[in-house]
Amino acid sequence: MKRHSFVPEKDLVSGFCRQANFNWTTQQLDVSDFNPDLYKVPKTATHIGVTLGVLDFDFETLEHSLSLSSIHFVALGAGGSSFSLTPEQVLVPAHVGFVVLGLRYYELIENEVYAFKKPLGVQILDVLNTN
Repeated sequence: MKRHSFVPEKDLVSGFCRQANFNWTTQQLDVSDFNPDLYKVPKTATHIGVTLGVLDFDFETLEHSLSLSSIHFVALGAGGSSFSLTPEQVLVPAHVGFVVLGLRYYELIENEVYAFKKPLGVQILDVLNTN
């Protein structure tokens, strides 16, 4: 499941993931020099929002825990961008850990941010099996 993409915008999501490196110890995602301007985007989009999730999932009981980062906005038309994301709480997986990325287009209109209805992409970036 590692690096599996759940979306039609595969080129942009895959390009983003090539620029991303996750550290399980610190649970920090470092993104270096990601340039969304290299990809085709909707005309009305002004930003791409990126969210990091760390999921602990028990396949036997179906119990799970999820910790998310805040949304990081990458401005379209601004060239390359480097940044880091961490979840709100460190989640140490007790079962199977998943690092999940969510990307969505946004439009900024008069200081209000509007999310596009369809997500741009969801991708499993890494898997940690503690068993």
